[in-house]
Amino acid sequence: MTICNTKEMLPAPDRLSPRASCWRMGLLLVLLFALLLPGCGNKQLKKELEALNSSTATDRANALLHLADMGVAAKSAGPRAVELLKDPDMQVKTAAIKLIVTLKHKTPDALAAVGALAGSAEDDDLRGNALNALMALDAHEEHAKACAELLGSKVERLRELGSLGLAQANEHAVVAKTQLVAGLEDSLPYVRANCATALGNLGSNAPPEAKDKLAALLKDGESMVADEAKKALEKIK
Repeated sequence: MTICNTKEMLPAPDRLSPRASCWRMGLLLVLLFALLLPGCGNKQLKKELEALNSSTATDRANALLHLADMGVAAKSAGPRAVELLKDPDMQVKTAAIKLIVTLKHKTPDALAAVGALAGSAEDDDLRGNALNALMALDAHEEHAKACAELLGSKVERLRELGSLGLAQANEHAVVAKTQLVAGLEDSLPYVRANCATALGNLGSNAPPEAKDKLAALLKDGESMVADEAKKALEKIK
């Protein structure tokens, strides 16, 4: 005879513990946000794109910066950013450069417009931002050409800036070899030294006439110029 144990409990139905309940609720909220966020992002993008056409310079600049914060989601703003490089307001142009760099918007029109600012911007900070942007966009030839233009300026600080940029351009400075040779006779020691450095970086691609002028700089009154000329000759040989 089998005797049933009436004290044995049957399995209790599944119940959610408070912790499990909270976890499940959190998951539902995450899914809800995931569904809602794309719509919110599209609305924000549309708002900022419209603000690029605002009659107020501050609104245009802020919109460019907000779009830059959005990253690749704001890719469609690239062409308009290029147009705003010609904006009369400096802050707008600076913000446009930032957006172009953030988006890696490297179209021919974009590189040409940034290069134009790098070579002829009316503000030193804006010019510097444009030069840095060309480097960030891997537009080495455009960067070197802009620096060559600065090297030919009558303004001393611009010649120094251009020569420094070419000294940092390495082999890409070959597009400015004529200007670099001329720069070896500049009245500014820093320009002469930078031009010597840039020519040395060209190695065998340095123009033949550079050797005689570099040799003459070995007797330059400024030791840094003579030192850079010596290093350059060693590299060219």
